Amino acid sequence: MCCVQCSNVITEAVIKASATTKSAYCTRESRFRCIVPYPPNSDIELELHVCDIIYVQRKQKNRWYKGKHARTPKTGLFPAAFVEPDP
Repeated sequence: MCCVQCSNVITEAVIKASATTKSAYCTRESRFRCIVPYPPNSDIELELHVCDIIYVQRKQKNRWYKGKHARTPKTGLFPAAFVEPDP
């Protein structure tokens, strides 16, 4: 991000989009592994480290996922591009 203000605008847009975008609820939590570190831009996002396991609870059509972190008790949002399915 170029600055904190841009980051906040983008995060707010994601929050609004997630509230209005249809989501695909998983019938059971899907296990994903982080492949690229992700620093959160807000309190509702998860911090991800390479090889972290995340249990995805909901997949948004805007390619943001809601999931529960296996390393911490936190649940939050993160971009789908930073994870891959973990068999």
